[in-house]
Amino acid sequence: MRNLFILFISAVAVLISCQSETSSPPFHTFDPDPWLDKGSQVQAASFAVLSTKLNGSLAKSGVEGAIGYCNMAAYPLTDTLSQMYNCSIRRATRRPRNPQNRANEYEFAILDNWEKDLKNGVALVAVVQELSPDTVMYYGPIRIQPLCLNCHGKVGTDVTPEIATQLLGLYPEDQATGYSLGDLRGMWSIRFINQN
Repeated sequence: MRNLFILFISAVAVLISCQSETSSPPFHTFDPDPWLDKGSQVQAASFAVLSTKLNGSLAKSGVEGAIGYCNMAAYPLTDTLSQMYNCSIRRATRRPRNPQNRANEYEFAILDNWEKDLKNGVALVAVVQELSPDTVMYYGPIRIQPLCLNCHGKVGTDVTPEIATQLLGLYPEDQATGYSLGDLRGMWSIRFINQN
C-alpha cells in the first residue's frame, strides 16, 4: 500500500510540473541587429532619394527653387518611401523648420546623447528600440553636410539674406539655421510595424 501511495504522489508531482511548464508564456527575446540593418538600409535609401531630388532641383532652379521644391515635395517623398519599405519614415529635430518635425521626448533624449557623444569625439551610432513584439523604432543621426549649409547654415555667411527671407516666408517658426558642417541636425525616426 505504501508503494502505491508513493507512486500516486510521484504521478501527481509529474502532472503538476508538466502543467506549469505548458501554461507559462513563451519567453520573448529581441535581437536588435536585423533592425539596425533594416533601418540603416531605409535611412540610406531615403537620404539618397531626397538628396538626389534636391540636387536636381538645385541644378535646375538654384537654392531658391530647391527651397520651394523641399517645401512641396519632402513629405510626399517620405510617404512614398514609407510605403515602399513598409514602415513609417520621418525626420525629427530639436530645432525644426517645420513644426511637424519637432522631436518627441524620447527622440530628444537620443539627440542629447548624440550631442554628448559628438562633444566627446565618439562616433554616432543608430539606436533601435522595441516598443512591443510587433513594433520597432530605428533612430539614425542626420549630420550637416556641405549641401545642407545653403539653407541650414549661418545666416549672412552660408545662408544669404534673400534665402533667409524666403525661408521665413514659408516657415514663420523656422529654427533650422545656424548650423556648421558636421553638426547634428536631427534624426531619421523610422517605425516598423508587424514585421515579424
